[in-house]
Amino acid sequence: MARVISSGLGHISGRIGDHIFYAVGDKRYVRRAPVKVSNPRSPAQCLQRWRQVCVQTLFRSVKGTLFQRAAGEAAVRLGKRSGYHLFLSRNINAFGEGDRVDYAKLSFGGACLQLPDGFTCVQNEAGHWELAWQAGIPMATAAPDDRLIVAAICPDEPYRLIVLENICALRKDGRAEGEWPASGKELHLYCLFCSASGETFSPDCYFRLNR
Repeated sequence: MARVISSGLGHISGRIGDHIFYAVGDKRYVRRAPVKVSNPRSPAQCLQRWRQVCVQTLFRSVKGTLFQRAAGEAAVRLGKRSGYHLFLSRNINAFGEGDRVDYAKLSFGGACLQLPDGFTCVQNEAGHWELAWQAGIPMATAAPDDRLIVAAICPDEPYRLIVLENICALRKDGRAEGEWPASGKELHLYCLFCSASGETFSPDCYFRLNR
């Protein structure tokens, strides 16, 4: 914004070209007109709005679970505004046009505890999936009684994270087993550990299974 000094402009006001002239009291000013957005619904803007809807829908399935608490813990640890805002910024770019989801980009974990070494997931002879990790190795931010928390996403419900309540394992156990859902040939697992108090969490580890 600039003040008009020349008296040749008289009492002119309004817009001329890319400039707007106006008065405040006995002083006159000129400023550049705001840039007009030629296409407020460009493909990039539409995609970003779609991603926002997707990640907000996913967050609703996380509310009230330990995964929401993990996001809140991570937000405090990382100096973010809130667990909700961290969740959105972490996961918004995992969604594409239509129902395309890059499941490996989704992140639900905390930031305080360590993940165990050798974390793997395989299908066993019974047709179930089995998690395994190295137990009994001392770590600075881990305890034998840390609880394993597992959640899953099925491609037919890509915006719903399901916490598997039947998984009961501790870090010291070194293994856990789960069953496939009744239908579906693809499963995405997100596994993390939380302290016995449920206040601190590890980052999550992602596995994709096919049968």
